[in-house]
Amino acid sequence: MSNFFLDLIDQEIEKRAATRAAQMIAEYREKSEKPEVSEDVARDGTVIKPFLVGGVKYVTRKEAAALLGIQMPALWRWTKEGRIANRKLGRLVYYRYDDVKNMLEGEA
Repeated sequence: MSNFFLDLIDQEIEKRAATRAAQMIAEYREKSEKPEVSEDVARDGTVIKPFLVGGVKYVTRKEAAALLGIQMPALWRWTKEGRIANRKLGRLVYYRYDDVKNMLEGEA
């Protein structure tokens, strides 16, 4: 093959590699951007920041109790009575943020 064709092939390879690299960078940025989760303030002044798992906001047991203005034993009792549902993520127990907020709005 002549040098002319080899140069054309090299240019095409470089162009395709640059295009693919730009696509990969865009995909990485899209995946790594975390959606902003708004903060909430509990009745006792504690700042609560829910975290996202699969597009659903969750809070810890302690944060749920603080938002509801109750103690941990009361939260446990409400969970056992079925007034609020908890979710296990791995070995830890969490509450859906929306469930906690709905309880607050229901009491008001």
